[in-house]
Amino acid sequence: MAVCLILTGSKMKKALILIAITFVSCPAMLAFQGGGGEPTRVPRPKPAKRSSAKPHKASKSKPQSAGRKRRDSASLNAIKDSETADQARAKKYLKDGKAHNENFKLDEAIADFTLSIDNYARDPEAYYNRGLAHWRKGSVDAAIADYTKAIEIDPKYHEAYNNRGSAFVQKMDLEAAIADYTTAIGFHPYDISLIYSNRGSVYRSLKNSEAAISDFDKAIAFDPKFTNPKLYYYRGFAHIDVKDYDAAVRDCNRALELDPPSTNARKCREDAIAARSNYGERVGQLTLAIQQAPNDDINYLARGNVHRENNRFDDAIADYGRAIELNAGSAFAYANRGIAYTAKRQFEAALADFDKALKLNPNFPDAHCKKGQAFFAMNEFDAAIAEYTTAITLSPKFADGYLKRGLAYIEMKNYAAAVSDLTRYIEFDPAFPDTYRQRASAYDRLGQKDLADADRRLAKEKAPN
Repeated sequence: MAVCLILTGSKMKKALILIAITFVSCPAMLAFQGGGGEPTRVPRPKPAKRSSAKPHKASKSKPQSAGRKRRDSASLNAIKDSETADQARAKKYLKDGKAHNENFKLDEAIADFTLSIDNYARDPEAYYNRGLAHWRKGSVDAAIADYTKAIEIDPKYHEAYNNRGSAFVQKMDLEAAIADYTTAIGFHPYDISLIYSNRGSVYRSLKNSEAAISDFDKAIAFDPKFTNPKLYYYRGFAHIDVKDYDAAVRDCNRALELDPPSTNARKCREDAIAARSNYGERVGQLTLAIQQAPNDDINYLARGNVHRENNRFDDAIADYGRAIELNAGSAFAYANRGIAYTAKRQFEAALADFDKALKLNPNFPDAHCKKGQAFFAMNEFDAAIAEYTTAITLSPKFADGYLKRGLAYIEMKNYAAAVSDLTRYIEFDPAFPDTYRQRASAYDRLGQKDLADADRRLAKEKAPN
């Protein structure tokens, strides 16, 4: 569902429309702006040819010059009158189209907006409103084309960027959606909370939960009265993704205060409480095992893994360190501690641990892959690709190596190699929707639009509801 902001005069109404998963800015009922188009240029009347005889002084008399000026002025006035009439007709069609759009008479609205554009093609609002009507009809490509034209005319039209971003979401072109929302946010518009919410939802779809939480935080900070319960349980689910179960419970409780019957908010809270209980139970069991066998490095390694999986990286590092004290030959302990250091962006320590793990076990493909991820996080993509390639060489069926190397190739703008690696990963895991979106991004940059669109359709089909 989407919250649709309809601006009428200086007041804003909020209405729900069951059309898309993101928020869409509805047409602003603003005064028609006539400026922006250049007047048609009409040639001035040609002066009469001069005779070879010496001109009579009367030829330069003031009455003749004034007559020419009057004729020129009349021509220009005629042009202006014609333009004014065209703009007046355009304004009327725009107003009629908005009325039809509000009443969901979409074919009539599109016809009116088209007539408005035919009479005056430089008004971005006509394209914007026609784009909204197309979007409501499900004609996403036509909507994108109209929003794009509105942006060409008015590059600061933030509502057009927001709505085009929402159209890109429907096409599963999530990277393009992020770009449009980011541009809209850069203009610091009055509805910035709405746009942060949209971008946060897309970040969560891309499994970038930290960025999603940041955007949801900003949406609430900019407008504490923005009381859509979805915003809170969306953030609650994102908190579950990063294992912050207490924060998730708080968000779900707030969502239920705003909308007590919300089944999504209840599910969010139940999932958070269950995960919190599972984490505590697992840590408790391993702590008991450590008390019973304090010199067994395996129990420390296992408890460290539980801490790391729940983003308790300091606790994980401490447990891995104890495991290494008890067994200095544990390549797994060094590799897992390297993963925890990478998560904390302590890259020097991470690389040192990966090197120790690989010295203990040179044929350890996962350690090479995780070392590659550290280089990737440092934007050292050549080094990352080298590590991923080594992992694949050691284990040709190591699926994660193909996925990670494909993403690194995208960063290096080697899109053909990216497509090859992502296709190989899809052979191992055809059900993972994100890979299709990532391959679509590479196809886009290779100019293979049909293949990109096909991948986005597959991503949409395979995405969970």
